[in-house]
Amino acid sequence: MQLYVAYVSSSIKNFIEQVDRVSKSRPEVMKFAKGLDRNAFDALYLVKTTEDFDHWLKHVGPYMDSEPVQEYVEPNTLEDLFA
Repeated sequence: MQLYVAYVSSSIKNFIEQVDRVSKSRPEVMKFAKGLDRNAFDALYLVKTTEDFDHWLKHVGPYMDSEPVQEYVEPNTLEDLFA
């Protein structure tokens, strides 16, 4: 059971780190985006208010392709997990 909890925790930690890295850099987002999603992500950088986001979510967001969550993660030690 502890091994399973460590695996799930490690997977979540890796996912959060990847999202954090990509979200902090516009060039990283553009490198990550494909096709029409590039325009959608680029438009997301113009969002400054809640109203802007609501507009983006209603008019741009629904047309983005959804990527599946990566299932494979590189193994980590418990020390890395809680570092």
